Amino acid sequence: MSLNSHVKPALRIRLITVVSAFALLLQIVFIGPVRKADAKSKPPIADTSSPAEPFIVNTPRTFATGLASLLGFLAPTVKKESPKTEESAVEPPSPATVQPVPFLPAGTAADLAALRLDPKNATGGTDLYSRNFGWGTSLVGLPGRAGLDAGFGISYNSLVWIKDPNNNEIIFDPDTSNVSPGFQMGFPVIEAAYYDTTNSRYAFLMVNPDGSRTEFRQVGSSIVFEGGDSSYRELKTTTGTVTSKGGVTQIKVTATDGTVMLYTWDGASSRYYCREIKDRNGNYISIDFNGSLMTDVTDTLGRVFTINYDAYNYPTSITQTWKDTNGSGSNTTHTWATFSYTNATVSATFSGGLTRIGPANSTTVKVLEKITYPDSSFTKFEYNGYIQVKKDQSGGG
Repeated sequence: MSLNSHVKPALRIRLITVVSAFALLLQIVFIGPVRKADAKSKPPIADTSSPAEPFIVNTPRTFATGLASLLGFLAPTVKKESPKTEESAVEPPSPATVQPVPFLPAGTAADLAALRLDPKNATGGTDLYSRNFGWGTSLVGLPGRAGLDAGFGISYNSLVWIKDPNNNEIIFDPDTSNVSPGFQMGFPVIEAAYYDTTNSRYAFLMVNPDGSRTEFRQVGSSIVFEGGDSSYRELKTTTGTVTSKGGVTQIKVTATDGTVMLYTWDGASSRYYCREIKDRNGNYISIDFNGSLMTDVTDTLGRVFTINYDAYNYPTSITQTWKDTNGSGSNTTHTWATFSYTNATVSATFSGGLTRIGPANSTTVKVLEKITYPDSSFTKFEYNGYIQVKKDQSGGG
């Protein structure tokens, strides 16, 4: 018998053994160990103390990654996060555990800023937590240059009574609405500066057209104030000092797109009113006031919208002068909106012995009843004894 007849079978056995071992090694590295199914095994019980991890089956690996993992050079490709402990878990506070915002001394609307910034008193849209009903519509709207359209609207917020738990008071219409209680028309208004004792800095409160409120907080001791919301607007005082009420007579508010709003101080109402809006291209909207009453709005194209008032300073209509015959005829007055009013009788009951800062029961309050639009459509409002809109009805047109 030749040597080859003894060597070849042995060599075949060794080769088969090596190939089998190498195949098993590749299976472990690239696919993972194969486990036999256990018919009696039960599915794992989910651990409710930590978020469930995704279960990954046959995760593909590259040769380099698999070899490096085998040799211990790299960490596993899927990293297991440690369960969150009670100390490290961050849970959003429930309404019952929200810390109250410190109350500022009563006196003016600006002094009530912290109270109105409390989420329990949030306005600017329907809010289930604060139980506010929000409504709004455009009153004037014409396309302008570069997106700076000429127009403004009106909004309503039903939270016209807010509670001051520190002084045990219930306060009526703290935003000093400019149409009737709960209704705001026009552009943002900035109230007098106040000192924020919580953050040890001065601040301004802006009441936006939709009724929402934004606090601007001083940066250090500079003239710059940053918006506390996500709009990234910046407020700068251009004249005077914030250490006294009305000490600052002019304010500029800049948006992220370069639009600048110019505000001037009105001492009678202790507020700053927007006099001009100018975009980065120089297009503008100018707003004229008689004291705290907005009288005219003019845009870059010279279009003028006039707000008319009755003898008691309630707005009655918004008008604009047009030209007949496609601009070549005589002047005519176009009415954008007409406001009608009625009287509502106060019949409000508050528990807890609260001191009422507002109209007493049986007092009549003038309220907005109806808005009529150019196409004769309208929105009509009905009120309850708390001088809140309980029903709005649309019709006509």
